[in-house]
Amino acid sequence: MTLTCTHLDDGCELVPEGAMTIMEAAELRDQLALALVTAHGRVRVDLSRITELDSCGLQLLLALVREGTQVQLHSPSAAARDRIVRFGLAATLRLEGASHGA
Repeated sequence: MTLTCTHLDDGCELVPEGAMTIMEAAELRDQLALALVTAHGRVRVDLSRITELDSCGLQLLLALVREGTQVQLHSPSAAARDRIVRFGLAATLRLEGASHGA
């Protein structure tokens, strides 16, 4: 799992790439927390490069959205979208680009 952060005038864009699973959870949690603290403004998270997402990855996304009032998830990969929709979390995660139905 790699996490790229691009600073923008009004915040930053995060692009996690690879599996977002229990194996990466601790390291990714720390990186996401740092991004929230250092981003001054909105945080956009591009999920298009997620190859696998398990319940730990979903918990990280939920925590990210709950901690950051200006967090926006968008462009989910098929793997991310399927898991998010299967668990009924598209609306909770304020996910752009995913059907809110099951």
